[in-house]
Amino acid sequence: MSNWLRERLTSAGTRADRRRYFSLLAASVPNLGEYGNGMVTHLEMAGGLDAAAYLLGIQRDPRTGHTARRLAGEYLELMERHAYPGGEDLPEEIWRRRGKCLAGVWRGFVRQYGGPAEDQLLELLFLDGDTMQIWAGYEGRLRFEDGRSGEPYEECRLVDDDGEEGHLLAEGVIWYLRDERERAAAAVGRTLSDFRLSGGDGDQGLELRFETGSVTLQMIADLQFTITWTG
Repeated sequence: MSNWLRERLTSAGTRADRRRYFSLLAASVPNLGEYGNGMVTHLEMAGGLDAAAYLLGIQRDPRTGHTARRLAGEYLELMERHAYPGGEDLPEEIWRRRGKCLAGVWRGFVRQYGGPAEDQLLELLFLDGDTMQIWAGYEGRLRFEDGRSGEPYEECRLVDDDGEEGHLLAEGVIWYLRDERERAAAAVGRTLSDFRLSGGDGDQGLELRFETGSVTLQMIADLQFTITWTG
């Protein structure tokens, strides 16, 4: 019956008809347990952004079944990405962290034959224990991964000529991982609220905005970006 109504409301229904249909579906899903999944899909297909408030109600209702709740959340995230400037170009790893509180920051870089530091990694730890890695990749693009980056083998550990601890990756190439909470003080303890991805296929840039600070990553070469903290 829902499918029959959805098809006809799409072509001939008034706004009031559509709202009534959305309301009926949203009210039925929590009562159906795991059988409400199909109604969530009908709601998304028929309503698009108009159905966002109803999907949010389904997601927040404690009676909603686990799968139906997850589906409602996924549809809401997809709608937001379509409505957000450049949202479809932003990786899922970034979207999943929106609204989370930053707890820790690490910077990974290499020095080759005693030269300047070449930034390659920014690792973010959130208050719920979730961690995300942002790497400088090839062809001017950023690469995203979940979880902690880890460290090279213990036997590669050394102390360089300046007394700094690092890991020898190859002859003359040393990898360092440093706690950056001091530089990121304006963002630590704050919520990731906004983000922007710039650049096309090359020289990508990413700005992560927190409540009182931000960090900008800008690709400058293969396996190398600049990291700028503000706030």
